[in-house]
Amino acid sequence: MIAKLIPRKHGHGSFRDSVNYNLGLSKNDTDRVEYVNTLDIFEPVVAIAEMDALALENTRSADPVFNCVLSWRENEIPSHKQADEAVGIVLKELGLEGCQVHYSLHRNTENLHLHICVNRIDPETYRARDPAHGWTKKALEKAARRIELAQSWDIEQSGRYTVTKDGEIQEKASGNGGVKLSQTARDIEAHTAAKSAERIGQETAAPIIREARTWEELHEKLAEQGIEFEKKGSGAVLHIGEVIIKASQAGRDMSLSKLEKRLGTYRERDGSILLREQTPKAVDRVEAAPKVKGTWKLYQEARAEYLEGKKRSLSDMQRRHKTERDFSSKNRRIVHSELFAVSWKGRGVELNQRHSVMAANHKTEALNLCDRQREEREALKKHFPRQFPSFKAWLALDANHEVSALYRYSGQLVLFTVEGDEKKSGVKKTNDLRAYDPISIGRRGGVMYCRKGTSVADFIDYGKKIVVSEKTNDDSILAALQLASQKWGAVQINGSEEYKSLCVRLAVQHGVKVANAELKPEIEALRKSAPEEQEKDTGWSR
Repeated sequence: MIAKLIPRKHGHGSFRDSVNYNLGLSKNDTDRVEYVNTLDIFEPVVAIAEMDALALENTRSADPVFNCVLSWRENEIPSHKQADEAVGIVLKELGLEGCQVHYSLHRNTENLHLHICVNRIDPETYRARDPAHGWTKKALEKAARRIELAQSWDIEQSGRYTVTKDGEIQEKASGNGGVKLSQTARDIEAHTAAKSAERIGQETAAPIIREARTWEELHEKLAEQGIEFEKKGSGAVLHIGEVIIKASQAGRDMSLSKLEKRLGTYRERDGSILLREQTPKAVDRVEAAPKVKGTWKLYQEARAEYLEGKKRSLSDMQRRHKTERDFSSKNRRIVHSELFAVSWKGRGVELNQRHSVMAANHKTEALNLCDRQREEREALKKHFPRQFPSFKAWLALDANHEVSALYRYSGQLVLFTVEGDEKKSGVKKTNDLRAYDPISIGRRGGVMYCRKGTSVADFIDYGKKIVVSEKTNDDSILAALQLASQKWGAVQINGSEEYKSLCVRLAVQHGVKVANAELKPEIEALRKSAPEEQEKDTGWSR
């Protein structure tokens, strides 16, 4: 589970905007709403009016609105009761119990998520409460761990908190000199699948700086990695590619004052030390999958080409527009000078008329030029959107289902349909698949298969692929294989080698046709070594 603050627009929030978004009214998208509820609000239909009325009782609070969101994993389906319980845990951790709350469960993405809007004004004292005394991010993260424990969800390993074997929530020991990646850096990595400048600073630059014995050694070792250390004002910065970060973002012991105590007075990099070109580095999940890394390199090339083309086109347009404005201005000055270059003595009326017509023509020309240049800027914006697509979106556009699944469902098993093979496999039905209840979710038409009596999906059918949870067993994999073989007759298996081997063993035992060419030798070897077992499990005779 992930818990995040929702950024406020223009420095303050709005109960009307928040509640309308929760209800799906802001974008005329009420289908996204799975469940809506309120706390300490007399009548839900007038929640906005009630929350605004209470906020007016406190004239000192500039922003009484507090918004956050909870997002469950893709294979987790919280009930309405669990959503209510999650809100209660969040309010308790933030110290906002008893406040007015409006929340809704949305299903417009692959992950069910809960939007929570809280009125910080205490309904009894009319004082504004400070969520978690300002430590809202830490409180939300801790609340997420408490919800996972209370509702038996998978524990999220990333973040500042961990859960011990005894079920206690503890803050992780600080690494990298006591600093953590900022949310901006995490967002960059999620978008591009490339390591952020902060991570490179912490993983690459920090060890070099800590081990350096002189400023010369520090500059030389960093330059080999394409990183430059530079004094900036009273502090220091690191140049990593085109990005500049504070040295303290790589580690708290990287400050200039601390380094000067160890290395002496700061000395600049010698001009003879050349900087190596800094190239993007893939995040660990991409490095671990060769197929994904190869595609990621193509993505980086396409992204670099796009950004370079955008920069070049914008520069060319700005230069051309400036030339056009200068030329128009010069022509107006020439015409104006020619008009007043002769004597108009005794012809004042005619001068006024010609001056007026000239001014109107010049203004019309300027307005037309302004409109045309605005249209060209808008056209360029449409041609070059603000952001290049994320790696995940780029894979979807490229329709590379295998690499997309390997990246997105890292460590999980993915079964794909084999195009053009619609034959049924003739698998004898077992009770394994019957032990699951199908639950339709999301706009993509996905169907979650949960073991009867549970709310955690063991596998999800997305139409052309079936994704199996990381924490699974033989029964759930077999059930997924049975569903795949019944739909398509043959399946293409993608995932870790361990998953593939497990899949092959189950496929051989239960007569499921596997389409992976690289797995044919392993399948044949298993068939030869255990013909009796296969005959017993499938009911077929060889």
